[in-house]
Order: sequence, then structure tokens, then C-alpha cells
Amino acid sequence: MAIIALLKNETMIILKNIEPIAANGPRACYLHPEDEDKVIKIVRLQTTSRKKQTNWQEWQHYQYLLKQHGKLDLINECYGFIKTDLGEGLVWKCVRDDSGEISNTVTNIMKSPDGYDLEKVAKVLDHFCRVLIEKNIQLFDLNPSNVMIRICPDGSYQAVSADIKGRYANYEFIPISTYIPFFSRRKLTRRCRGLTDRYGNFQRKREALL
Repeated sequence: MAIIALLKNETMIILKNIEPIAANGPRACYLHPEDEDKVIKIVRLQTTSRKKQTNWQEWQHYQYLLKQHGKLDLINECYGFIKTDLGEGLVWKCVRDDSGEISNTVTNIMKSPDGYDLEKVAKVLDHFCRVLIEKNIQLFDLNPSNVMIRICPDGSYQAVSADIKGRYANYEFIPISTYIPFFSRRKLTRRCRGLTDRYGNFQRKREALL
């Protein structure tokens, strides 16, 4: 299995001379130098205990989501950990458009919207949020930088979450939304509204300028 193979892989992946394709807060994301269909997330300062690190939280929650929901198109695929010269990395599928280009985040689309049908993006975000809430899929960090819009072979769009920390990075003093579905859906509804409202505000401002 792919996950077992990666966890047991003793080959050191060299990343120090490669520019990250994305860097946000405590982590950087690199294109896998030996497989362009994968990316590697690296925790920049690996000083805390492993279970408190973002990569470990994300891996734990990915396993939880698989157990609860099975594989979902709206969640990126994770393969496990691998050794690199920058420390332990978490390997993910590289989300790409049908053209082969790496898919853009919602943030990047709002910065450079040319080439996108913005109404279609809005509809796919609404669908993405509706599924999260209906199925109670605990993805609580719905920053536009964490949601990618993939252009499919038929020209349709697909929203894919690129941040899967969820219940393992729930910063509530008493994390009731992690364990009680009613509160989980309420939190998801707030987070989803924040995502769609930010995109809606972008659309309205853009239309006002045209």
C-alpha cells in the first residue's frame, strides 16, 4: 500500500535547493522532486512534540475522516510521512487542473480572476460547504487559501480542501464541536459562511468596477 511504503521509505528526499510552491505560517509546501503528482508539507520549526505539530494533526484527522466518511472528492489525498533533509514531511496528492497546471486556491483566484467563470466558482463553493455541513465533515479552517478550485476535464469546477487539521486543531477551551454533532455543524456553518461571504464580497467589488 502507498501509505505503508512511504512510512517505511528510508530514502532521504532533498528539498533544500528547491523553492516552495507555497508557504503559509509554520509550514512550507514543496513539489516532490521525484514525483510531480505529489507535494510535501514541511513544518519549518520542528521544535514542539510531534503530536502538537501541524503535520501530525493533519495526518490524524485525515485518518479519522477516512474512517468516518471514506474517500471524498472534496478532500485531498494524503499518503503519509517521508524523510527529507528539512525534517519529516507529509506527502499529499498534488491537485492539478485538467491542463496539468497546479490548481489555484480561492485566494489566488480572487487576486487573479482572469480565465475563471466566477459564478461557477461561487456555485461550487456553495456545494462544497453544503456537503461539509450535511455530512458533518469537520474541516474548521476554511480560509480561502486552504480551498483549491480544480478545473475538471469537462470544464466543470471542483473544490478541494488542502488543509485537513480539523478536530485535532480545534482551539476551543472546551472543544465541544469536536465531539457533539450539533455544535460541530454550527461551527461548520459559521466557517462556511465566512468563506462564501469573503468570496461574495470579492464578486460584488469586482462587478462594481466593471
